[in-house]
Amino acid sequence: MSKAKRMSRTSDKLPMRRTLKIVAILVVVFLVAPIVYSTFSGYTIWYFAASHSRLTADGRPAHGRVHRGNGGQTVFVTRTDGEKATTYLVQIPHGARGTVWSCGKWVAPRFPAFPIGDLNPPCWTFKVAEEPDTGPIIPPRRLATGPNFVEFTADDGSRVRATW
Repeated sequence: MSKAKRMSRTSDKLPMRRTLKIVAILVVVFLVAPIVYSTFSGYTIWYFAASHSRLTADGRPAHGRVHRGNGGQTVFVTRTDGEKATTYLVQIPHGARGTVWSCGKWVAPRFPAFPIGDLNPPCWTFKVAEEPDTGPIIPPRRLATGPNFVEFTADDGSRVRATW
């Protein structure tokens, strides 16, 4: 093969590589930019698995996981020791009384990190019905919080404590 043919093939590959690099950069920019924007503008909150977290139910070890987000003001506590996994959203605002919500059928993912948007939070369920609610009565939560723990009464009446 002549030297001229080899040079023409090499020169043909250069524009193709450059085009692929530009396309790759554009794809990354268009995928990453919305995620970064929504995170820094407050529309999305990221929750991260709390390493070395432990759960107890009525003082006995329980299976589950804890995800923290929003500067430690929001915690998802997921129990996996029952028939079905159950997730609770615990909000701990600084200097205010916290709240506990059951997430119902929604369960926090097992991923080490996951985002939640502000338009449709998973645990804020409201019922509007003309008939009185005949569902199970939720016990008082009796939330207790500290620097590295939350403790509350679960839907089944057990006392759940999550530490991290």
